Amino acid sequence: MLTALFAVAACAWFVLGAVQARETARAQSILGGAARLTAAQQRSAANALSRAGQLNPDSTVDVLRAQLASLQGRQSQAVRILVGVVHSEPDNVAAWAQLAADTARGPLFRQAILNIARLDPLIR
Repeated sequence: MLTALFAVAACAWFVLGAVQARETARAQSILGGAARLTAAQQRSAANALSRAGQLNPDSTVDVLRAQLASLQGRQSQAVRILVGVVHSEPDNVAAWAQLAADTARGPLFRQAILNIARLDPLIR
């Protein structure tokens, strides 16, 4: 009985992981390279990120949320999200790069550029 319960729980966990991966990929495809998003694309990306973020400790979802906020013109929210990510994961190059793009100048921009150079030897 305990083995069966464990098997069901493990299967549910794997299904949840597959759904999260699919929704993260869906959000990435919507946001990837987009200079502008339609209202429908914004809703679709937000919904995908909401589903992808359920019980998911991966910061990729937060970086994508910041990217969506930035594309929606909510720079301060994007920066707030990204500062949280780089605070908890100081070696997250994607978060630093998005932070540099969202700040474009000032002390946070300089800090982001320095960290990108530190983390990515091809940048040096």
